[in-house]
Amino acid sequence: MADDQSRAAEEIGTNRLMRLCEMLDDAPEVAEAVALAASHPQRYVERHEFELLQRGIEEPADVDPWTDARCGKLIGNTLALVAILLIAAAEIIAAAALAVTDSGRWGTYVPLAIALAMTIPAFLTVRRFRLGLTAARDAGREYIAITRDGLRLAGTPVLWSDVCGGLITDERGDTETHGTPRAALMRGIGYSRVEVHLGFRKGLAKQLRSRATPPARRLYIADVISGLRIPLEWAVPPEQIAPVLHGIRVSAALAGVRVVRSTDPEVIHATVMRILGGEQPKSTL
Repeated sequence: MADDQSRAAEEIGTNRLMRLCEMLDDAPEVAEAVALAASHPQRYVERHEFELLQRGIEEPADVDPWTDARCGKLIGNTLALVAILLIAAAEIIAAAALAVTDSGRWGTYVPLAIALAMTIPAFLTVRRFRLGLTAARDAGREYIAITRDGLRLAGTPVLWSDVCGGLITDERGDTETHGTPRAALMRGIGYSRVEVHLGFRKGLAKQLRSRATPPARRLYIADVISGLRIPLEWAVPPEQIAPVLHGIRVSAALAGVRVVRSTDPEVIHATVMRILGGEQPKSTL
């Protein structure tokens, strides 16, 4: 029994170490902070005093390099948001300067307008990543739990009786895009390769979101479409992701709710459109 526990602990430790190395490869700017936290906690606390106090860390003994590595995604996300806003501001200033000096032409205004328009979806995408990161950070010890009747997300019950269907996406095995600069950038700003999408029956999303805790509320979609997008990669320890995904599918199936798992872009698109529109997903069998 003791041997089994020892092996289990060793496996968990190995998984966490591999995960930490992977995160440092994807976000090199975090490496310095992690190394400083591990080797000189006092110096680390002094350098990052304000941010650490926000997280309830007051003493060097409270510093956890693993937690700091996860927070690195939020730092990268903040830098990306600032960069996008600065680019948008520069484009607006350039257009205003051209208008004031009467030196602009259609050939200059049109490219500026297109570039400015492109910053809007970029900002919204990065902001969505941020909502997922802050939801995981503020959820406390329990980000997601599986019950017989549904899920508990950051303290908010999500009942299968309110859900019309779901989708699980897991891109961790996609070797074609994993090592590309774009993939590294996306992960560095908080993109989660593992997500759970749930669609609600029509008319329920706004009501359910209003009852949710603040961290869970950030993950709800309650506009023209309605649903819940739950990022898992930076919120759940890597060794727990597979059991969580399996548990979600089993619990949903027992309640008669279909949750599709796919990496096929066409299936993902079709399923998302159906569940966010309040319809049951089609079977992929």
